[in-house]
Parts: sequence; structure tokens; C-alpha cells
Amino acid sequence: PTTLNKAAVGSVKGKFIKAGAGVADVDIELCPEPKMVFRETPCEGAAFVRKGKSGADGNWELGDVPAGGYRFAVK
Repeated sequence: PTTLNKAAVGSVKGKFIKAGAGVADVDIELCPEPKMVFRETPCEGAAFVRKGKSGADGNWELGDVPAGGYRFAVK
């Protein structure tokens, strides 16, 4: 029998808050090493990237993230 080795995946979620209130429309990127200097996005050229935006209440969630080490870039 053939056994498939499926990597563990999950989601990362949080909330952007300023002065006690949720902050809407904040852009967020997740990748192994966001760049400090970039042309398009901090995660450009990364092998794995997830992008999202906070909702009206400041909440955000990035899904289908394989287990591993990542960093965030927030705009």
C-alpha cells in the first residue's frame, strides 16, 4: 500500500487594535522572511506566501498555512 505523507496545515488569526478599537483594511502578508526593502510586496519572490486584510472589526485569518516558521509584514 502507498502512504501519502501530507504536511500539517492550519490557520493563523489575530486582531489589529488601535486605542482599544479594531482597525479595518490592514494589509498583512505571511512568509518565511519578509524583506525590509522591496518593490511590490515584502514577501515578493518567497516560495510560500499568504496575504490577507483585516475586516471591519480588525479581525483577520490566513488559512492553509503549512507547519513551519513564518514572519508577518503589516502595512
